[in-house]
Amino acid sequence: MYNLWKLISFTRVKIIFGEKMKAKFNENNEGFLLTFDLPRELLSERKRINLELKRISAKKIQFSIWKSEKLEELMRIAIFIKQAGGNARILEEKFIF
Repeated sequence: MYNLWKLISFTRVKIIFGEKMKAKFNENNEGFLLTFDLPRELLSERKRINLELKRISAKKIQFSIWKSEKLEELMRIAIFIKQAGGNARILEEKFIF
């Protein structure tokens, strides 16, 4: 079994403007962001990754930045990206202003 802490770089993204401002926004809208980079010659792997992200109902923010609330599925996809020779990061979304 893969050591997930070695394979995936986690970065926590936090922006806090005080309790009053934080209370105005819906905290249930939190999720995780997957960012990845693959070499251009890995077209079939890129297509498989995009299909998997659509299957878990992830939302495409930019070309290789996707948002989802399903951390386990994103971790599985990130492991596949790293095994294919790419780079993947998962960011935890805490608060967006």
